[in-house]
Amino acid sequence: MRAAFFVKSDTNTPAQKEFVAKLEARAQQELNEAHDVTYWDVASYDAVRLVADAIKRGGPQAADYVKAMAATKIDLVLGHYEFDENRGAKPDGLNFVFIRTKPDGSIEVVQ
Repeated sequence: MRAAFFVKSDTNTPAQKEFVAKLEARAQQELNEAHDVTYWDVASYDAVRLVADAIKRGGPQAADYVKAMAATKIDLVLGHYEFDENRGAKPDGLNFVFIRTKPDGSIEVVQ
């Protein structure tokens, strides 16, 4: 699969290893097939949890939600999240392995 970052790695944090193990087991049970966990699986999960946390703390009104999201400091699967003054996320914790397509069509891992 191109354009996917696979998350299973010896360098994963305990939270990442637990998430990968649980999602792989759930996919096997529900879909009856193996599923390699990708970065996008984890990022989507973390995004939903970020929004849910901000709504829980700030409520459903837009202004209160925005204030709660701006004040977010939470540890999730990819790492610690908080936001800077420009509302940019500051995730920390995931080691990436980049895969590049070579001119001959093959792929290579770029560390």
